Amino acid sequence: MKFRDFFGLVLLAAFWGPTFLLIKIGVEAVSPLALTTVRCGSAALFLLGYCLLTQRSLSAVFPSGKHLLFMAIFGNVAPFLCCAIGETMVQSSTAGIIEGSVPLIVALFTALFTPHRRLSKNEILGIAIGFLGILTIFAPDIMQTSGHTEERFLGKMFLVVMAVSFAASFVYSKEKLDNVPHIAAVTVQLILSGLILFLMTFFIEGRAAFHGFTFKVSAVALSLGIFGTAIPWCIYFHLIKKGSAAQVSLAVYLLPVVAVFLGWVFLDETLRWNLWLGVALILFSLILASGMLAKRRKTDHDNPLLRN
Repeated sequence: MKFRDFFGLVLLAAFWGPTFLLIKIGVEAVSPLALTTVRCGSAALFLLGYCLLTQRSLSAVFPSGKHLLFMAIFGNVAPFLCCAIGETMVQSSTAGIIEGSVPLIVALFTALFTPHRRLSKNEILGIAIGFLGILTIFAPDIMQTSGHTEERFLGKMFLVVMAVSFAASFVYSKEKLDNVPHIAAVTVQLILSGLILFLMTFFIEGRAAFHGFTFKVSAVALSLGIFGTAIPWCIYFHLIKKGSAAQVSLAVYLLPVVAVFLGWVFLDETLRWNLWLGVALILFSLILASGMLAKRRKTDHDNPLLRN
């Protein structure tokens, strides 16, 4: 991987990382549906304005409309909404940790649905260890039965759906949208997402859903839309043209670290033993599944200075 592409992955993680903190702040004031609607709507307007200023045509991606609709639902509507709902029940750091499992799910989906792609032994072992890490995060809620633990369990389930949905969109976009203009594709995708969410909000919650948008909450929602959605998706589509879905999903490696740090600093969140163990297992599984250990062993073997 070239340094430029590696820098793009770090930049992608830097934009995505704070979203869990912002969502947690937002859902304390407005409903998850309203927050997600403004998030996608502001992202769509931002990119639409950019396309108009730079005279970029959206018509080139219209033939890929059904694929962009899939991305709108599984890349924006479902994961963003599930994340917002989940964070009404659990800490923002927990959301970031569960999001860290996305590369494992991407590897699994790639093997299942991409022709001529088979999992290596390290990838299979990594997926198994990652699944164990997710179970560790759920452990206290499974072993205890109370209203509070049931709520936490439900919140984590929403976050797992978020991770699965993101992974599906990563693999799908690489297979179906690899050769379309990426900024136009993201713009249309977000316009579709915004329209779907606006209709959902209007029919489910009505106009009253937007009454809680104070200056602070509006700033949070706009930050989520522009810096947590529009810009990262453009970076993502740029990177996906150069690498595989599995490679680009490596940006998610850094999300648990960023989410835990920001939750601890700004929200005074605490991590129980199972979360520490869960994130350790997930990170180890990611290293194993990505082949980093195998590459390190090969490098050591080829280095004459390390031979006896």
